[in-house]
Amino acid sequence: MLSSKRDSDYQVTGKAHVRGGPALDRALKGLSRTFASGRLGAGEYLPSERALAKDVGVARGTLRAALDSLARSGVIRASGGRWVLLKHDAEASLMAHTIGILTVWDEQPLGGKASGSGGWERYVAIGAADAVRAAGLHTLALYPERLTTGQIRRLLQDLPRGIVVSTRAQGLPEGRAVLEALASARANVVVYGNAPEVAAYPRVASDHADGAYQLTRWLIVQGRRRILRVWPDAELLPYWLRARDAGYERAMREAGLEPLPPVGLPVVQVPGNDEALFSSAVRTVAGHLFERLQGSQAADALMADTDGNIFTFAAACRLLGKRVHEDVAVVGYDNYWAESPLRQVVDDVPAATIDKLNRRIGEELVRVLLDRDVQNGMPAPDLRLVKPRLVVPDVVTMNAKRGMLEVI
Repeated sequence: MLSSKRDSDYQVTGKAHVRGGPALDRALKGLSRTFASGRLGAGEYLPSERALAKDVGVARGTLRAALDSLARSGVIRASGGRWVLLKHDAEASLMAHTIGILTVWDEQPLGGKASGSGGWERYVAIGAADAVRAAGLHTLALYPERLTTGQIRRLLQDLPRGIVVSTRAQGLPEGRAVLEALASARANVVVYGNAPEVAAYPRVASDHADGAYQLTRWLIVQGRRRILRVWPDAELLPYWLRARDAGYERAMREAGLEPLPPVGLPVVQVPGNDEALFSSAVRTVAGHLFERLQGSQAADALMADTDGNIFTFAAACRLLGKRVHEDVAVVGYDNYWAESPLRQVVDDVPAATIDKLNRRIGEELVRVLLDRDVQNGMPAPDLRLVKPRLVVPDVVTMNAKRGMLEVI
């Protein structure tokens, strides 16, 4: 076997000098993952050296050195100018049967043990863990803020079959560093979300444009004509709010209605159920909405960026003398309103909301990993969108058993 020399870019085998070090390690690990995937059986020919070199991301010379090493180990042999796979103990490679989930502690992949509407983002990780288990594989939860440099180096030496990266993990400096290291090692990675900074990776995201389109069309069917978006900041919008803008404007124009410019608010979500903070937030919102809810051109519907804000919006409407869902319909997004701590302060419900189907998104993330894994070589990064679902609380049933009426 070739000896490892981490402090050199070259290794010596016999009399020939070949490129080695990290590049040779990467070639050997890449070939090992290819054999462990089951795409090739014993006695089958390997793809061409050109294709293999491209697949594992090394030069042809480095690949040949790796193949020579495997031949000396009895894994492959030369036959008629090509390489034939002799054996590979896939069962001995635990990581070849493992999907990692780069996540944070409060969205850890519990896998079927959580209850509720599924609107919180942690259900993406839960859905991914469910899909991994259904595929007969192992789940490895990776918390970026806890990974040491040595542990990351070890992970890169024995990569899992694939790694799902959550949005919140991407938001941590440690998470971004791990993601970049995985990309450099050509790991099979898929990212949740569609932020510009992850455009180089394969992604799965909610179709926010479709969600806002469904919500706006529902309001129009209810007779609402002046639908006002109330965003955290009308100028510096994240990608998902820009997508919602597009869906809203499409629905309004299809109905022959003029889109209203959004209102930008400071962050108004109230942590926990603090009544004093809630009252302060309600007064802040009422001040921003006062002019928009007066006169003949008053808005007759408010769209919140997330369910957590519908409570302050509804209370602000009442403070301004408006009847909630009669004079002004208030709609949310994300479908977690029933589990919000603010339900202990007020008993409001959204007129409608959007369920992003977070568990299904998690399942799709794993499906992307497995689809990419069975291909010979990694395709260009792509984006898969998961269509969300419009949900309308059933006020009649709500009083009795907190049920939900889904409107498809």
